[in-house]
Amino acid sequence: MTNAPPGAPGSPDEPAEALVRFTRGDTGRASALSTNLRILREASGDRDFQRLVDDVLTGRRILREAVRSPEFDRAIAPHVERFGQWWDERPDEERHALAAEGEQWLDEAREGNR
Repeated sequence: MTNAPPGAPGSPDEPAEALVRFTRGDTGRASALSTNLRILREASGDRDFQRLVDDVLTGRRILREAVRSPEFDRAIAPHVERFGQWWDERPDEERHALAAEGEQWLDEAREGNR
């Protein structure tokens, strides 16, 4: 996928304009969102979910619509539930450290270092 056209899944360019609008102009958050969607897409064996993410990443579909779809729910819901359980088991100090790491990651994304 390294030769993907601009805006296509896996391309290293800026996130789709729709994701920038979704994050209210926060390009760091849009970039992080785009990266995470690509990771989810690659990790999923669900072709319908992969097509759905492709549509979001290329701007053919808006994220708000996609997350309400059965394809998204089927692919993501089990992971969200497991993450919620894992997160609840973490001590407060660890959750704060992970949140700070996430903020640093977003700051780097805003600066174009991600």
